[in-house]
Amino acid sequence: MNRIAEVRKERNLTQRQLSKLINCSRGNISDYENERVMPSLQRIIEIADCLDTSIDYLIGRSNDMGIIETDANLTRFQSMLLSTVDELPTHEQYQVLGFAQALIK
Repeated sequence: MNRIAEVRKERNLTQRQLSKLINCSRGNISDYENERVMPSLQRIIEIADCLDTSIDYLIGRSNDMGIIETDANLTRFQSMLLSTVDELPTHEQYQVLGFAQALIK
């Protein structure tokens, strides 16, 4: 579970920020990272989704982080939009996507 800390730090997130994103205590994140407590499968899924990495990478079954690369040539507006949406919980990100797709139709 020390990969949680590794990826969290790569994403420039504190334990507190990650805990808020997945709705648990900072102490739980610390316990997971220091292998004092094993997170539930549901919690591992939430962490992987939040950190944009694979579950297999987090649990040490793979060295492939499963990250999808994004285009570095985004406009300022696109970067701001992605940054804002990225702060939302995953289910709300999908709601934003659905809303945007409905506007196109």
